[in-house]
Order: sequence, then structure tokens, then C-alpha cells
Amino acid sequence: MQRHGPYATWHPSGAKKEEGEYRDGLKHGRWTTWSNSGVNLAEGPYVYGRKQGLWTQWNQDGSKQEEAEFVADQRHGRFIGYSAGIKTSEATYRHNFPNGHITMWHLNGQKSGEGDLRDSRPTGAFTAWHPTGQKMGEGRYSDQGPDGDFTFWDRQGNRRLVYRFMNGAQVALLAWDEYGRAIANAVEVHQHRDAYFDGHPNDFLMFMAILGGLGR
Repeated sequence: MQRHGPYATWHPSGAKKEEGEYRDGLKHGRWTTWSNSGVNLAEGPYVYGRKQGLWTQWNQDGSKQEEAEFVADQRHGRFIGYSAGIKTSEATYRHNFPNGHITMWHLNGQKSGEGDLRDSRPTGAFTAWHPTGQKMGEGRYSDQGPDGDFTFWDRQGNRRLVYRFMNGAQVALLAWDEYGRAIANAVEVHQHRDAYFDGHPNDFLMFMAILGGLGR
């Protein structure tokens, strides 16, 4: 027999686990789920078994995890991500993949990066910032991949690294120390690069590098 009408389940403790409605055997309308301790974990609408519209998810501690718009069970539209309840990213999805403008923030509220995606690949110019608000990096992606100079600065505004690309391929890596002196030794250049990114973590740059197929 197909389920039809209001529906609810409970945890073994007796706390409500989920609540919603079935129509012709499929979830339909607004559904809500809770943890065993009563924390709201997810809430949003179904249309005949598929997520449709705005869905919100929370962590076990009650802090918001994400808000996402769905069409036919796929992320499609606005997406907002949170960490410990603090907004850390905003993007647009198309058919379950990020597509369009993306902005990310540090936990202190300062913007960590901004750029654009096309079919889950970086496109056009991007800019990244340190948690202090000082510009950290900038560059550009073309249809072939990273193109031209990707330049990175430290928190004091000193240029520290330049990746040089041509037609998607890296052709040079340049580095400077904190006093503005060029580093010539190849081993020291790579050591300087590793120390720079280890000392200046940025989720936006990591996200764009992964989607762009780049390592260090």
C-alpha cells in the first residue's frame, strides 16, 4: 500500500526524528528532520519525491550548515555555505554544479576571495584577500586554463610570488623574500612557495585551485 498523508518517525529515545507528508507514495510538501537531542537538522519542500525549492541544513550543535535551492532534486540556484553558523561562501549552482559568481569569506567576516565559474571551472579574473583585508592574490583563467601572471602578496602588501602561465601551462615561478629581494635558487623558490601558502591559508584559493586543476 502506498503511503499517503501525514507521516512521522521517532528516535528510540522517543524524540521526533522526521515529519512530513506523502502523496501517492512519494514525499511531498515540507519535511523536517531532527537529531536525537531535538536539534533541527534539515528542512525543505519535496514535490513528488524530489527536493524542490529552498532547503536548509544545520549541524548537530544547531549551527547553520547550508542553504541551497533545489530543482528536481538537484542544486540549482543560490547556495550559501556556513562554518560554525558564520557565512563563508555564496555561489550559484546549475544542475548540481557551481556555475556563476562565487564569493567566500574568512571566519572574521573579511572577504577571502571572489571569482567566476563556468561549468565548475574557473573563468575570468579572480581576487583573494588576507583576513586583514589586504589583497593576497589575483590572476585570470581563460578557456585554456590559467593565463598570464598569478601574483601573491603577504599581509604587509609585499609581492612574494608570481606564477606565470601560458595557454594553461606554467612557464615560470618567481619569488621574493620579505625585503623584496628576488630569490634565484630553484630549491629555495619552491621552499619559499610552500612556506608562503602554509603560512597564509585561504579556502577560496584552495577551492579555485582544485577546480582549476592546479597544485602548488
